[in-house]
Amino acid sequence: MTRPRKWWMVLVILILYSSLTVADSTADEEADNEGSEGEESLDGSQEEEALAASSSEDVVSDTFHDGASNADSSESTDGLSETKQEQSPKEIRANKLYETAMSILNHTKQDEQHAYEFLVSAAELGHTEARQKVAWARLLGKHLKQNITEASEIFEDLAIKGNAEAQMGLGFMFATGIGKNSSQAKALVHYTFGALGGSQWAQMALAYRYWSGISVASNCETALTYYRKVSHTVADEVSLSGNRAVQRVRLLDEVDNPGSSSVRLDDDLIQYYQFLAEKGDVQAQVGLGQLHYQGGRGVEQDHQRALNYFVQAAEAGNTNAMAFLGKMYLEGSSVVKQSNETALKYFKRAAEQNNPVGQSGLGLMYLHGRGVPQDYKLALKYFTMAADQGWVDGQLQLGNMYFSKCRMPLV
Repeated sequence: MTRPRKWWMVLVILILYSSLTVADSTADEEADNEGSEGEESLDGSQEEEALAASSSEDVVSDTFHDGASNADSSESTDGLSETKQEQSPKEIRANKLYETAMSILNHTKQDEQHAYEFLVSAAELGHTEARQKVAWARLLGKHLKQNITEASEIFEDLAIKGNAEAQMGLGFMFATGIGKNSSQAKALVHYTFGALGGSQWAQMALAYRYWSGISVASNCETALTYYRKVSHTVADEVSLSGNRAVQRVRLLDEVDNPGSSSVRLDDDLIQYYQFLAEKGDVQAQVGLGQLHYQGGRGVEQDHQRALNYFVQAAEAGNTNAMAFLGKMYLEGSSVVKQSNETALKYFKRAAEQNNPVGQSGLGLMYLHGRGVPQDYKLALKYFTMAADQGWVDGQLQLGNMYFSKCRMPLV
């Protein structure tokens, strides 16, 4: 019964959108001419969506590719997939420009202006993901000069070709009234198409709307469905050998203590910690190492400094520093070459001294078979040890294992 109801909802949305398009087409043209002014203000729920969308262009990995380009590259005449067509010199150059830009953005010391110069060049050559990022930058006036008309044109062109992120962009424009006559109905339609296509931002926008009851009847189960889709996508993208560090934030804590995890540390206090670290204070070394490892709170993300502080503290016998060195080598970065062997060494040294971070790290290695034979029993053992000491990652991984016990022989 669930599947027919979903398709019925989509059919109703399509009919609704068709009628709205005819009624609002003239108003949209007027809004496009005025869109370049970019001086519209946001309030209430619109400001909430603007906050989510403002970081959309910083997402490292896009989750949905241009449907038309996929169709061009992999058509089948007998039910079997054909090999991808060879790329043209133009496509090869566009891909290289995009990869260069993303490499710069993924570096711990980013040169965003330089990266976006490459993205603009790749977008001019027709690179889909580059065009998405350029459109968001033009829309929000971040990294590039604001040009709402150009952003709208890019989104509309990509949306016609089936691009989910472009649907999200159009939904945001209709929701906020930036470059478009505000229409929550059209915003809902575009968000829905974007979410169906796999856009994480569209899924989160829909989830928030269903949770808050914005333009739709409040429905926590539907909100949970969309939030779960996003969580599964993020979990699939996070690897143990690369990518940016992921910082977990408990949303209820943010409600109770807004901004508590991002309060900027006083410069004098940071300098004092640096002074202590240089004098050999191990706790200061570990604290600064963690700040530079994650970035934030007024401290620039710098894995080289994090590595130096952790090494100093580990040599002095600090088990937390050993465990974080294990994390750095397990994940790898532009500073630290990924090494399961080195990660295992540091995790073992920490875990042998009953450090919960090291125990949780060993659990991850056995859970995923990273440099060791995959062993769910040992993973369960180490996660349990870490969880018993109150380490949140150990508790999280232990919960995940019990939740997935149907696929994991825990006993």
